[in-house]
Amino acid sequence: MKRIKMKNIHLYLFLLCGILCFNSCELDNYEGPNASLSGSFIDSETGELIESDIINGTKIELIEHGYENPAAYFLIVNVDGTYRNDMLFENTYSIPPIMGGNFVPQTDTVTIEIKSGSNTYDFVVQPYIRVKDAAITIDGMVVTATFKLEQTVPDSIVVSKVGLFAHLSPSVGFDLVLGPPPVRTLKTVGHAADPNEEFALELKLKAKDFEIGKSYFFRVGAVIDAPEAKYNYAPAVRLTISE
Repeated sequence: MKRIKMKNIHLYLFLLCGILCFNSCELDNYEGPNASLSGSFIDSETGELIESDIINGTKIELIEHGYENPAAYFLIVNVDGTYRNDMLFENTYSIPPIMGGNFVPQTDTVTIEIKSGSNTYDFVVQPYIRVKDAAITIDGMVVTATFKLEQTVPDSIVVSKVGLFAHLSPSVGFDLVLGPPPVRTLKTVGHAADPNEEFALELKLKAKDFEIGKSYFFRVGAVIDAPEAKYNYAPAVRLTISE
């Protein structure tokens, strides 16, 4: 009797292993991601890329069609205003209006067909602010930045702050700086941008944060006083610390 029970147990284990192997093979037969999507955020007037933050910056939400509970993908936009994802599936996707960026929010949901292989989609948007004529120089342990601002939204919306930021990475920005405490200089503005006004910011470098002979990146930006608005930037500048 015991021998019969043991045979039954072995039979059950054999069948269970067979089922698991079959299911595993079925899963292995599913095709992996076969599509990529890339593009840029482009200034609607100048045609230039709109730089942003890599941390807490612009994000794209992709919602894949064809499911009862659609899967959502979030794409992080690079500091230079470009984005790319190589792990998507061929399908139809929706992109809800992108909020919390450094440009006037979009109002329409975009629907795109992503085909197998490479796909491109650019967002042509209106930046809140353009940082113009930026110049960043270093003298000893003092970094000085000068720049002007061009505002694209009504003067009733004011510029909140301008800033100068420092980091080892060219992705430097408001949330990516050396420290603590944060190595940045912020100045409250509180009025609409005057295209003729030149801003000047100074950052005094401390020996504990900066090494002689080493290169660092510095970047200037400005943020509008609008809900969820992020900084608009000029390109980062690489400077070497000298004695």
